[in-house]
Amino acid sequence: MGGVEIDRNQDPSTYQTNSLMSTVFSLLNSMIGGTMLFLPLYFNQTGIITSIVIMIIMGIVSMKGCDIYVQHLKKDEFDIQETLHRIMGNRWKMFFIIISTIYMILVTLLYYSFSIEMVYSLITFVMTHSGSKNYADKADVSYSQFSIQYTVLATIPIFLGLLFLKKLGFMIKIAELGVYAIYSYVIFIFYTFISNLTSGTLQDNISDVKLWSFDVGTLASTASLAYQIHTNACPMVKCNKDQSKNRLAVKITYAMGITIYLIIGLIGGLGVLGRVSSRKDGKAHNINDYFADDAWQPLIVELLYLIHLVSMYPILANICRVRVFEIVFKKNGGVPPQWVFVSVNIFFIMVCSGVKLIGVSPNTLVDINGAFSCFFIVYLIPSFMHLACYHGSNKFLRSIRKTFVKPSQSEMQQQENLLDNEQESVSYLDSDQEKSFQKETNGLRAQQSYSCNSHTEDINSVPKTVRLSIYAAILVVGFAIFIYGMYSVIKNAIDGDSN
Repeated sequence: MGGVEIDRNQDPSTYQTNSLMSTVFSLLNSMIGGTMLFLPLYFNQTGIITSIVIMIIMGIVSMKGCDIYVQHLKKDEFDIQETLHRIMGNRWKMFFIIISTIYMILVTLLYYSFSIEMVYSLITFVMTHSGSKNYADKADVSYSQFSIQYTVLATIPIFLGLLFLKKLGFMIKIAELGVYAIYSYVIFIFYTFISNLTSGTLQDNISDVKLWSFDVGTLASTASLAYQIHTNACPMVKCNKDQSKNRLAVKITYAMGITIYLIIGLIGGLGVLGRVSSRKDGKAHNINDYFADDAWQPLIVELLYLIHLVSMYPILANICRVRVFEIVFKKNGGVPPQWVFVSVNIFFIMVCSGVKLIGVSPNTLVDINGAFSCFFIVYLIPSFMHLACYHGSNKFLRSIRKTFVKPSQSEMQQQENLLDNEQESVSYLDSDQEKSFQKETNGLRAQQSYSCNSHTEDINSVPKTVRLSIYAAILVVGFAIFIYGMYSVIKNAIDGDSN
C-alpha cells in the first residue's frame, strides 16, 4: 500500500534499475492485500459464475484506469497529481489529493482494525489454552469480560506511540517483508481447501454451491479496492529500467492479479463450504472465522500478518498527515506547528479507537472505501483526464473542466471560443483550408495542455464517438458500484451487521 519516494534531482539511471518483472512484482505486492480474506466468503455469497465475471470485468476496467495514469505520465513527472495539474488544472489536482487522502485514511483505519482483531485472536488463543473462556465474541460489544473493546483501550498507548515516530526507515524495512505474510495467507487458503476436501465436508455440501445471483454490491466494492494500485503505480514504474515497457508492466500485473484473486476466491470459497463459523452469532466475516479460537493454523499467518500491519500503520498515517499538512500549511512548506502535529496524532488515534469501539468491522471499511474513494480514483478521474487530453475541443468535457479550473486571461477565453467554433467553421472550408485550420486548433490544444506524450496514433485509432461511449460505459459501471456498494453498507448497518 505504500508508495515510492524518488529524488527528482538524481540522475534517472540511479533509480531506474528495476527489470520488467521486478516492477511487475512490486506492483503486484502492492495490489494483493487484506481483501483476499473476504473473497472466499463473497464468492460463496454472490455465486461462482457471477463472481468470476465481476472479478474479470473489474480487473480489466481497473487496469485501464491505471494504464491511463501511466500513459499520460511525462518523463519529468513522478506522480499522478503532476499529470493532472498539467492536463486538467490545479483544482483537479487538489480534488485528487483530497480523495486519495480520504482513501489512505480509510486504508489506515482498515489496517488498525485488522491489527486489533489479530491481537485479540492471539490473546484469546493463549487464554483458551490456559483453560479460560472468560472473553467475549468478536461480534460483541462488551465490558463485562475481556473483549475487543478492552484490547482497543489497552493498545492505545502503543499505536499512539507509533504515530509519533518521525524516522520510519526501520518500519519501512519491516513492511517490505510483509509480502511473506501475504504468501502465507495464500498457502493457508490452499490448506483450508485441502482440509475441507479430505474431511469430506466439501463433498457433503457440494450441492449448496451457489452459481449466480444479483447480490453483487459487496463483491464489486471489494474488487474495486482489491485492484486499486492507481495511487502509487506511477512512482513504482518510474523505477523501471525500460520506460517504454511501463504500460506492459501494468497489463502483466493486472493479468496476474486477476488470476490470483480468482484462485483465492474459488479455492477459498470451496475450502470454507459447509464449515460453521466459530463466532457466537454464527456469521463469518473472513476466512479465519471458520477456525476455533484454539486453532494454531490461522494463528501463524495472523502473527506474520500482524507484524506487517503494525509496521504499515505509522507509514500510512504519515502519508495521510503529510498530504493534509501540504494543503493546510502550504505557505510554510507543509510543516505544521508542533502543537498541531501532536493534536492531529491524538485526534487520529481517537478516531481509530472510536471506530473499533463502536463495532465497525473491516468489511464495512472495505465496502465504503471500495464504493466511494475508488469511484473517483479508478473510474471518474482517469476517464476525464484521458478524454480531456485526447479530445480537448469537446464542449462537454471543457464545461466540466471549467467548473474546476476558471480561465484567468482573456487570451485563454479567445482560444476557447476558437475551439468552440471549430466544428461549425470546418464545414465551410475546402480541404486545404480545413487542414490548416485543424493544424492551428490542434496547436492550441497542445498549448492548453502544456503538451503530453505522443498520442497521435491512439487518438486516430478509434472514432471519438466510440471512445466517448466506452468511457461513458466505464463511468456507468463505476457509478453503479458506488450506489450499490453504499446501499450494501447502509443495509448492513440497518440490519445490525456492522461487526
